[in-house]
Amino acid sequence: MINSQARAILVTQWRMLINFYRRHGRVAFILSAIFSVIWYLGFAALAVFAAVFLADPGSLTLARKSLGPILFLVFLYWQGMPLLMASMGGMLDLKKLRVYPIAEARLYRLEILLRSSLFLEMPIVMLGATIGLLLNPGLPKWCALAPVLYTVFNLTLGAGLRDLLMRALAHKKVREVGLIVVVLLAAVPSFLASRGGDKAREFGRQLSLWTSGPWWPWKAAGSAALAEGGASPWLWLIGFALIGWAFGRWQFNRSLFFDGDAERSKEKREVSSRYEWMSSWPSRLFPDPLGALVEKEIRFLSRITRFRVVFFMGFSFGLLIWLPLASGFGSGPSSGGWMTQNFLSVVAVYALMLLSEVCFYNTFGFDRLATQMYYLVPVPPATILKAKNIAGAFFVVAEISLVAAACTILQMPVTAQKLGEALSVCALFTLFLLGIGNLGSTRAPRAMNPNEGWKRNAGAKVAMFALLVYPFISMLVGLAYLGRYAFEREEAFYAVIGVGLFIAICFYKVALDSAVETMGRDREKILTLLAQTDTPVL
Repeated sequence: MINSQARAILVTQWRMLINFYRRHGRVAFILSAIFSVIWYLGFAALAVFAAVFLADPGSLTLARKSLGPILFLVFLYWQGMPLLMASMGGMLDLKKLRVYPIAEARLYRLEILLRSSLFLEMPIVMLGATIGLLLNPGLPKWCALAPVLYTVFNLTLGAGLRDLLMRALAHKKVREVGLIVVVLLAAVPSFLASRGGDKAREFGRQLSLWTSGPWWPWKAAGSAALAEGGASPWLWLIGFALIGWAFGRWQFNRSLFFDGDAERSKEKREVSSRYEWMSSWPSRLFPDPLGALVEKEIRFLSRITRFRVVFFMGFSFGLLIWLPLASGFGSGPSSGGWMTQNFLSVVAVYALMLLSEVCFYNTFGFDRLATQMYYLVPVPPATILKAKNIAGAFFVVAEISLVAAACTILQMPVTAQKLGEALSVCALFTLFLLGIGNLGSTRAPRAMNPNEGWKRNAGAKVAMFALLVYPFISMLVGLAYLGRYAFEREEAFYAVIGVGLFIAICFYKVALDSAVETMGRDREKILTLLAQTDTPVL
């Protein structure tokens, strides 16, 4: 596998990876390098532990009980971590190498090699296990082949799943549903914890029983590595390795001739429906051109995959991760502590924080070079920014409404008083975030790909400025709740919130004027930054 062609491609892969981190600056590159070294040293320590553990003849009894579950965790990490990190394998697109005289079988081996070179955690651990089995005097030397076959199975299966997932995610609806499922799965442990320890333990016991069958690849690999079960585990393990190789090769060949742009062009355009009023109301409420711009923003954002995923996460993922902190869950609105009684406000603010990435901090990111049109049409910059802000506020209200509906279904306290508090707190946060977004959108805009489901949207400078403002906003909200607690009157809460809203309106007005001035002064800089993208410019 390591010939001159493979060596050149591997070197190119690593140079691309290094240049990717270098473009964020020398300090960020050094910190990333230090973190990577510490990260892999940790897995190297695990590999040493595995080698010492498996080399000791006295540890075989414990190994027979624990090796199968450990290999199951290795399988989950190996297959799931690349997807959760949104890396999906190598950065190189091997389809572009078809113009060179390289056989498809060799391209597939290169794909496996690239994948193993980027995700070294589990190969390092498997290498340690192999060395330990070789050094154990109580086991035959051929037992060391079990981790090798298990590695082949995981590498080829992961490559096949990656290619299958990449083709599936080329379709808009599948991409949205897939990303939402992945995000919700990440919140399952939190949800199980909120349902009680007994149910969580029962779920873990059932999962352990289900995954302990001798026909599973991790169980077969553990038995083969410890010379248990005769030839049966080896037959299972070899069969899984061959199936993984064939599956990976099959999916790679299909992806090699797959054109994602062509598939997306075949998707039907969304037609008008009975929900047309959700995007057409601004034209009836506001005069043109403000109404038309607000309608354009609502229609445009609602069709973007990334926005849909984040919007859905606000009233689904947000509920799940905060449930463990809500005492008295499911016991009715009269029970529970502060978190339960104010659960609606907490989840609503969290959903607002998620929306800030796609609605506030980088409002011209999805427009990209279409921002040129804003400088050609006779529309004041203030009107353009206000239209984007109104559209963002509309989605905030829609998100809060869905959060309230979800809390009602979960039997959390949702009354007119709680809903008013949530709307007041979110209005305070929204005004500050709109001001921050207007400043960041004009001073540090970034071109974003609307087809990507999940990726950081705002720049580092905007995020740092927001982190500086968050404590001040939180202090105002905290004083409002403290005033209500001290005076035992709801009027004290709204009095503090009213003062905060006055400060927020002043901040928003100053930020808007500054952003309008920046749009006129730094036109070339804004358009240049929005043109820097790795996708076709729109």
